[in-house]
Amino acid sequence: QIDLCMSRITLREQIRLCESAWAQDALEEAEDGDINYMLLYAQMLFAGFGVAENLDECEVWLQKCIASPDDAFGSVAAAKRFLERVATKRQKQAEKRAAAAAATAK
Repeated sequence: QIDLCMSRITLREQIRLCESAWAQDALEEAEDGDINYMLLYAQMLFAGFGVAENLDECEVWLQKCIASPDDAFGSVAAAKRFLERVATKRQKQAEKRAAAAAATAK
């Protein structure tokens, strides 16, 4: 455990460490089957918040959330909507790569 108040690291690094710890906690709860944390962890993967951005892994957690029989807080519907955002982000990334490749080819 790092004592953030006493260490000599930047505020940015302190925030990064907190984000990383939060993502790790979310992953552990998601792995234990908590549907809300499945959705939260997927969103963290989507945004690269506390973890590296990973749309493939994001989709895996969204699909696990959707497949869960427990939906006390509407997480399944939210996960389905969020899958649309993942598809849109993938499309934009593909268009960006295609444009960069076309510019390089000229």
